[in-house]
Amino acid sequence: MTLHGTSSPPAPPDTEVVLEADGLTKHFAVRRTGRQAMTRAPRVVHAVDDVSLTLRRGRVTALVGESGSGKSTVARLLAQLYPRTGGDIRLLGIRSPCAEAAASARTAGRCR
Repeated sequence: MTLHGTSSPPAPPDTEVVLEADGLTKHFAVRRTGRQAMTRAPRVVHAVDDVSLTLRRGRVTALVGESGSGKSTVARLLAQLYPRTGGDIRLLGIRSPCAEAAASARTAGRCR
């Protein structure tokens, strides 16, 4: 059986990279109390470590994980609501400056 007038399959969605993250890292400082305040070693929570992802135009991307796994932190880092501890974010291929590097020369080496 031959069908006349059938259309060709739809073209694949555009694959232009819109947002890209490479090695995204966020550590939060933990307040020291009592005896801990006397130590020199800073305490940090490793909320996000070495996350890389690519968001493409016309594609849907889901970030899934257990409660407390860092999904919201990754979203806030991509939106630049939180300064990142390390990693690189590119929007339409243009590298985003690291907010922490501008705020402190001590952390400048952490941002690529």
